[in-house]
Amino acid sequence: MSYKNWLFDHYSKIFKDSTGTYPNDMEKEFLKKFLNIAEESKGKEIYYMSIYMLKRWYPKFFVFIFISYSIKKYFIKTNAPESLILLNKEFAKYTLNSAIKTYCKVGD
Repeated sequence: MSYKNWLFDHYSKIFKDSTGTYPNDMEKEFLKKFLNIAEESKGKEIYYMSIYMLKRWYPKFFVFIFISYSIKKYFIKTNAPESLILLNKEFAKYTLNSAIKTYCKVGD
């Protein structure tokens, strides 16, 4: 049974594009836990907080720094593999772009 999660697929693609290899089992477990869309996960919390910050007119660079710092802090706290910790800025770019797209659709 494969893990069906569009967000997991995007982060796995970012991982492959950056490192040249697919995530191993340990890295996949950390990504699944971080990106679980079925329940309140840290990835979901960071994403919604970034949308909130954009709605409150925080500068994009500040939102990017917040996302990057939050992802790195979570990965360090949960003893994630070093390969994931090093990719926090790539993950932050994707999260920020997704939040901007959602914010533009919602308006208000």
